[in-house]
Amino acid sequence: MSEILTLYYHRVNDLKNDYNLLAVIKENFKQQMLYLKKNYNIVRADDDWESIDINSVCITFDDGYRDFYLNVIPIINEIEIPVSIFVTGGIVEEIHEFWWDELEDYIFCNNENSHRFELIDDEYGYTFDMSSYAHQKDSYNSIHFMMKNLIDSKKRSRWLEQLRTWSKAEHRVDEIMNVGELQEISHNPLITIGAHTMTHPSLKTLSGEEQRSEIYRSIETIGDIIQREVCVFSYPFGQKEFDFDTNTIAIVREHGVEKAFSTNSGTWTAGEGMYDIPRICVRDWGLWEFKEKMNELWGKRQ
Repeated sequence: MSEILTLYYHRVNDLKNDYNLLAVIKENFKQQMLYLKKNYNIVRADDDWESIDINSVCITFDDGYRDFYLNVIPIINEIEIPVSIFVTGGIVEEIHEFWWDELEDYIFCNNENSHRFELIDDEYGYTFDMSSYAHQKDSYNSIHFMMKNLIDSKKRSRWLEQLRTWSKAEHRVDEIMNVGELQEISHNPLITIGAHTMTHPSLKTLSGEEQRSEIYRSIETIGDIIQREVCVFSYPFGQKEFDFDTNTIAIVREHGVEKAFSTNSGTWTAGEGMYDIPRICVRDWGLWEFKEKMNELWGKRQ
């Protein structure tokens, strides 16, 4: 029985700050793609997986960062290897920075003026120690948890504004693909484009109607931009039962999605469900380490 191993990336770039380990440098990514092209059958997210009779790999990207357009496209064009990208609709339309990137910039900005940040909030107000890198990491993890799981997008924006004022850090610019770039890559036969909600929430923290809006609007928004039906989707953050559940899956199916991808580890086997497909996150591994990881993931079967 055939299996499909889905890999997922976020960014291909050499970043000064990458606390969340989202980026793979260009040279490592190219070597990874060359290795996959030589050693594996590569499938697309929108292929008919039930008809595939050999073990295969699917390469995916989440979010919609602009370095996909700048750094990934030239490499996959050169190697001729198909990839899929799940795009956050509202971020592309409004050209905003993702909130976790803002949070990273503000907390790790080396603010010499203040070693403490006082969060003003009726429910979660607290003074965070920023006097060392270790304390900054603890603060980042705490605030990230609350922003992801406990508050809505409006309150998250208010918190970020407080942090921006405290840190005096500048916004990143041109971090996200714009509409024109997304339209351009939609004509590339190697690219499959899917949806990833409008604002990248942990869907399970939302009501049913809020989830429906995030999912449906993203499918419609991306479809309108690329002038093509969107039939694949990935769940933001992506841990089943933590970030999505059976109710979320039902909503995704309602709106014509044929496959939906999680971030739970594992391979997909023919006959399994199409709405919680597991994926493996790829880090900034050199070729030797990438080979070792692939061997481990496949149980040295390949």
